[in-house]
Amino acid sequence: MRKNVFIFICFLGFSSIFSVLFYNMTNFYIFLVLSISFCTTFYHFIYRFIIAAFLDVSHNKKLYKFYVYNNFWFKEKKYEKKIYKILKVKIWKHKVPTWSPESFSLKNHSKEELVLSTCQAEFIHEVNCILSFIPIIASIPFGKFWVFFFTSLFSAIFELIFVIVQRFNRPRLLNLIKN
Repeated sequence: MRKNVFIFICFLGFSSIFSVLFYNMTNFYIFLVLSISFCTTFYHFIYRFIIAAFLDVSHNKKLYKFYVYNNFWFKEKKYEKKIYKILKVKIWKHKVPTWSPESFSLKNHSKEELVLSTCQAEFIHEVNCILSFIPIIASIPFGKFWVFFFTSLFSAIFELIFVIVQRFNRPRLLNLIKN
């Protein structure tokens, strides 16, 4: 999966460059549409890797102090269990893809390390959720606000799925630690 994602990102990057160049040379509307499409999609893929690397504890040791389950940000809120029941998270959470399954393996990590991984993954996806809305700025020069808004919204919802899974799993891991 990783190899295919990287190939796709390279394709998007090159397609973005070429479509922008062709638009600048020809001024054809189709190349403007392709430029916007490729550049926006490229952005939605590439920033996830940049943020994940930047917020990873293996690269930034200072984050260990932030990624603790008893930090207010990561504590389970009273209303969450009701939301998880309504969303039926227990049924679909196993179908959500994992970029690095080894980070969430009990064979490779202690339960405490898994809790840290859930905090880290949650925060990365929350930051990605916020960054999903940056392309809306492109609607200023290009117009089509609603196109940029809805693509950003769908990207943010995609990220929220991963946040929900991490927040759903963390209390269960903490219960395993207690027992």
